[in-house]
Amino acid sequence: MAFLKLSGGRLRVYLAADQVGVVREPGLLRRRVECASVRVAPDDAAVPPWQSAVRALAELIASRGWRGLPIEVAVSSEFVRIALVSGIRRHLSATELQGLAHGMFARVLGESAADWNVRYCAGDRSTVLAAATEKSLISALEDLARACAGSLRSVSPLWSCAVNGQRARLARRSAWLVLAESRSAAFGLLERGRWRAMRTKALDVGRGLGVARALERESRYLGANTRDVIVVGEPQSEGFSADWKVERVPFALARFGALPPECRPAALAGI
Repeated sequence: MAFLKLSGGRLRVYLAADQVGVVREPGLLRRRVECASVRVAPDDAAVPPWQSAVRALAELIASRGWRGLPIEVAVSSEFVRIALVSGIRRHLSATELQGLAHGMFARVLGESAADWNVRYCAGDRSTVLAAATEKSLISALEDLARACAGSLRSVSPLWSCAVNGQRARLARRSAWLVLAESRSAAFGLLERGRWRAMRTKALDVGRGLGVARALERESRYLGANTRDVIVVGEPQSEGFSADWKVERVPFALARFGALPPECRPAALAGI
């Protein structure tokens, strides 16, 4: 006799060096949205910063008894490398696009490129966005999923989520898109709806390097005249100069409508 397996929902995870957040989406067996987050104590500087974050995530999931669920992870810009492959003038196969992405990171990372998992997605007809995540981080997340009797469904850069969420707003604009996190930021420059540049930067707000200053540096480096910027994510105390047109957008990690008040830390649901 066959039994119907009822869905118990899924876990959507935000993973950063200083904070971990989890939203449990409702399923047929559980209608209520649940969420939890925890600050992460850093390990010794000699180890990758994601190790303490993955350990904190495992402890958080175990403490809530969330077992046997598919897990989707959005990783901080601090844990990934992004690159833009531009100037594509013909239709390329998936194999050719993957080769372009691998070639880009081979030039950037050198011999260590073999330690990174590289993926690509089409930015537009002439550009490809490539993202690289450490294979050891993905393996650690796979081990975590097995330990809680679940499955690792996906590992994606938080930047990709931000880009996908702002496609309609960006349209054919010439503008900067910035994903602001507490310790890092990702920047993308659009010119008439086409990507010109993408990169990630470490931030140190305590020493005066916040989103606004970092963006000014990027703008000067690229010789960009665009002063229109969409900032997605955490607010920064540092302000933009008056010549910038700034649009601030809350970032919703879980796309299932309004969350209860206890589920509204910036890293989970928005500002």
